[in-house]
Amino acid sequence: MRLGETLIAKGLLTEAELAKALDAQLIFGAHLGTCLLEMGYIEEDSLGRLLSELHGIPYAHKALLEEIPPHIIKMISPATAEKHLAIPFQLHGRSLLVAMVDPRSLPALDELAFASGHRVEGWITPEVRIFQALEHYYSLSRRQRYVALARNLDEAKKKKRTQAMTAVMTAGAASSRDPITWKEPASVDLAAAHPSPAEVDWMKELTEESPSPGEDVSLATVSTQMCRAEDLGRLARVLCHHARSRLDHSILFSVSGTSAAVWEGEKLADAAREATFHVTTEPVFALLMGEPAYQGLVPADPVYRTFFDALGLNLPAEILLVPIYLRDRLVAILYGEPRKERSSQHQQEFVRLAVKFGLALNMLILKKQIRLA
Repeated sequence: MRLGETLIAKGLLTEAELAKALDAQLIFGAHLGTCLLEMGYIEEDSLGRLLSELHGIPYAHKALLEEIPPHIIKMISPATAEKHLAIPFQLHGRSLLVAMVDPRSLPALDELAFASGHRVEGWITPEVRIFQALEHYYSLSRRQRYVALARNLDEAKKKKRTQAMTAVMTAGAASSRDPITWKEPASVDLAAAHPSPAEVDWMKELTEESPSPGEDVSLATVSTQMCRAEDLGRLARVLCHHARSRLDHSILFSVSGTSAAVWEGEKLADAAREATFHVTTEPVFALLMGEPAYQGLVPADPVYRTFFDALGLNLPAEILLVPIYLRDRLVAILYGEPRKERSSQHQQEFVRLAVKFGLALNMLILKKQIRLA
């Protein structure tokens, strides 16, 4: 069962609230849990406990990430920690406990184990706390969205704690323990001293040309081409050229507000290039709701045919949809029709490619600002 469905089943969320949260997730990106926290539909620890229950994985709450010894942090490099949104926080026997946004990812766990030299046990954590820890320990800047959310969550917790203590004192019930403070797992001993952030060799990061460990050579090549692109047209063509080498058909849609239109595509009629689609109500794009990407069959419902008719396409056996974000805003969607021989590899590859494309878009903006400064 998915997070949204579980929340509704437990009576913690209404269907209308979930629909609003899913719309926000598609337009602004991030995990569904982040959008639920931003909208005030769920409390942080309730979300963490629910994710833990849902996936059968321990929950690494905020306190576990506040006092991590420097030698533990150094077991994972800044680049690897950022790539997998992972924070090592404790050695437990031969296992390294790592807080992660997606501790079910076997490739991520394997890479973290190789990098640290230890067996890795992933614990689940809301992404807002991962980004907070990445900034604190690895000096990796957070986007303002996560700065604001973390501050709001901390203020809400402080207010709730104060209210709870006031209630206890008013009732005259003496207690030696804050009723809402988490009890730490017996196996986890937190360091007494608060460590300083790990040093980052930024010059080495900027001058290193070789792809990261495990990087596909073709992805490394397209990354270089994106870096060299000097305008939006060239950048879009680089993405689509790479997509066409792996997909039977591909279209890049630009998104303005909640409206999507063809940006780059092959063999499309003029009418198709003039078609527009509402992102949150178009049934095909709605397949992305609650997902970082969608790869699968087109549902049999006739409402999905309108999209393909508008583009002059035959109904495909399988489609791939990958959203592309810039500064926490949906700016493009890549559509493709996977080839059967490499179908299982497409989604992960193009999710990574979408991240690279978003970074390249931001780089073009920065270049323009530098020229105008």
